[in-house]
Amino acid sequence: DAWARLDGQPLWRWLGGAGESPALVTDMTIPILAPARMVELARQWWGLGFRAFKLKVGKSIDADVAVLRAIVEAVPGATFRPDGNAGLTVAEALRYLDAAKALGATLECFEQPCRSVEELAQVEARSEVPVLADESVKTLADVAALEGVGGVNLKIAKSGGIIEALQMG
Repeated sequence: DAWARLDGQPLWRWLGGAGESPALVTDMTIPILAPARMVELARQWWGLGFRAFKLKVGKSIDADVAVLRAIVEAVPGATFRPDGNAGLTVAEALRYLDAAKALGATLECFEQPCRSVEELAQVEARSEVPVLADESVKTLADVAALEGVGGVNLKIAKSGGIIEALQMG
């Protein structure tokens, strides 16, 4: 950001963006809490204009599905980006995806449902939803080892800085 400012450019353009300023589209993270509180947060964020929710999952697959059902009912039209933080088995991840589909929930991706790249690839191969690596990617070498995974959640701090994150991207 400092270099972009010194060059008199917005960061998005300095990083290679072209054309008009991109529209900011982001999600709001809803942590694992009591189900009623998770629904309350989804309603509050929806009221503030957020249309996508990153749902933390992995404590209990039954509870995760129940919360998803409640939020789908509370804010129809929302999209979801569940994040397993490497806490699910392949079977649990697939069960969550099947339940989401049965509920009519729109999932944009499924972030790091399982621990290993091999498990992520197994879920990806059996899903219509892209599976993203997160915790399993910290270096450029990690990205190169991601065969069969739909994408990567890049984080500047986790990657060692903006240059490294750009290289990984």
